[in-house]
Amino acid sequence: MDDRRTLIYLPISILSLFLLLLVASYLGFDLASAGSLILSVDPLYLTILALITAVELVLKTIRFKYSFKHNTQFSPLLHSYFFSVFVSFLVPVRVAGEGVRPLVFKSLDGIDYKQSLSAVSIERIMDMLFLPLTFATTLTLAVHPAIPILVFIFFCVLLALARTDLLKTLSRHIPHEKISSFIEGTLTELQRVVSDGRRLATISILTITIWVLASIRFWLIIQLVGGNLSLLEASSASAFAYIFSLLSILPGGLVAFEGGGVGVLLYLGLGQTQAISAIMLERIFTYWLFIIGGVAMLPHLKFRQ
Repeated sequence: MDDRRTLIYLPISILSLFLLLLVASYLGFDLASAGSLILSVDPLYLTILALITAVELVLKTIRFKYSFKHNTQFSPLLHSYFFSVFVSFLVPVRVAGEGVRPLVFKSLDGIDYKQSLSAVSIERIMDMLFLPLTFATTLTLAVHPAIPILVFIFFCVLLALARTDLLKTLSRHIPHEKISSFIEGTLTELQRVVSDGRRLATISILTITIWVLASIRFWLIIQLVGGNLSLLEASSASAFAYIFSLLSILPGGLVAFEGGGVGVLLYLGLGQTQAISAIMLERIFTYWLFIIGGVAMLPHLKFRQ
């Protein structure tokens, strides 16, 4: 993997951000006030937000390492994990970005591509399994209190089916061979994890902890910009923004994350300036921190052939 080639998509990210700000300004959003609000945040609280992000990164690396058997030491893997997130944020379409991450682990740590791809797949599977539990909280507030029960039932049924070969059998009937093969491989890895109760429990606990930390960070950000949402509402807004980012064809889910996140925060009662400030500050710690850090790491990395 050529470390210089990674930078090809960096101008796309910068241009996307510029266009986003341009469109927001055209639509009448007060970006100047939002920027001033962000700059007024106490540096001590910014440090706390950075620490939460760092702990979240460490836990994600532990979860990744626990998803497969490899003798890679934790410290080098932590650096590789950080850089893999950086690379995924530069590649257009979130799914494609996740597919590139195993190349980073192969280039930096010598980990087999299929092995690291399975670990990345497990990450996304577990995130998407637990995400509806967070996502449903907002639906509960707006629709019906029975929704979490239905989501819980769906979650249990899905785990039960994952232990069988039924889903893999169905995936073989997908017309597109590559997509069918990819889905079947992913389901095979999920089956491996689900069948190991201890491993499943550990990965599940790590995933829940990661999402709780992400929710606390976003809730704290909302409080810092003058908002007054509960942790439950902040968690829901964060989940909505994440889901919207999956719909974006731009690097790192740009525009979709920002637009969807601001929209949800406005729906939950935040003012326009507060909503924009909260999403911009959240993206500093979940996107631009990795972009800046990844660029800084490039000259110091040694890629394998």
